[in-house]
Amino acid sequence: MPPYVIFHDSTLLEMTRQRPDTLEKMGHITGIGERKLAQYGHIFLKVILEHPVAELLDNNLSDTVNETLNLFTQGVSIESIANTRKLTANTIYSHLATAIEAGLLSAEQVLPLDELQYREIRNCLELYEVEQGLKPVYETLDKQYDYGVLKCVQASIGLKIT
Repeated sequence: MPPYVIFHDSTLLEMTRQRPDTLEKMGHITGIGERKLAQYGHIFLKVILEHPVAELLDNNLSDTVNETLNLFTQGVSIESIANTRKLTANTIYSHLATAIEAGLLSAEQVLPLDELQYREIRNCLELYEVEQGLKPVYETLDKQYDYGVLKCVQASIGLKIT
């Protein structure tokens, strides 16, 4: 029997987020009643424990950033992630910028830029004060690059994301 027949999708997603390691903890998840916990809990718990969270995702980043990070590391394109998650590509790049800032990815892994483009953005970022935000950089670069791309480069050179 498929898992979604036993538990609602939202309950399954909550299990993947919380990753309970005991039946007691599993019982606190919305959508898992006493009867289903007794009948199916041990089966689901076994699967959760057999598939520990990837080391890359064992971090202090938000669930939404980790969801993007997980899809990206599986080889899903930025556009596909955005479509799947009903977000903009700019938002996806912003999530990945957070992962770059945390040292989990490099800008080279994320950005479709050649060395000249990367250097152009980096040089422009370094010209402006971080407190000014990205708008002057965006405008100086003739709006060629989305804010999310700028944030990825900003994170890669160690400037605080604003």
